Amino acid sequence: GPIVRGQWNQIRIHFKTATAPLANNGVSELWINGVLLFQKNNGDFWYPTSSPLYSDSTCTIHNGYVLGWSNSGFTDLTELFVDEFKIYNANPGW
Repeated sequence: GPIVRGQWNQIRIHFKTATAPLANNGVSELWINGVLLFQKNNGDFWYPTSSPLYSDSTCTIHNGYVLGWSNSGFTDLTELFVDEFKIYNANPGW
């Protein structure tokens, strides 16, 4: 794949929530070193007012993980370095 072991790799995640509950027009993309590896269009990606996870109707991302949830229980030593981690609330124009 596009990951180069032992070198810095650029990983970008583009995520746009749906415009309304059940609108199914949200988008999710995973880019690694300029290569689009995953894209999901027509996603709901919305926590409506009735959801116990989110309490208003502003249509935002609720939460997430930077390096994944599985960060314990393994015996192998793994080093991950994160540089220039940024979150934008509007399209930065890539």
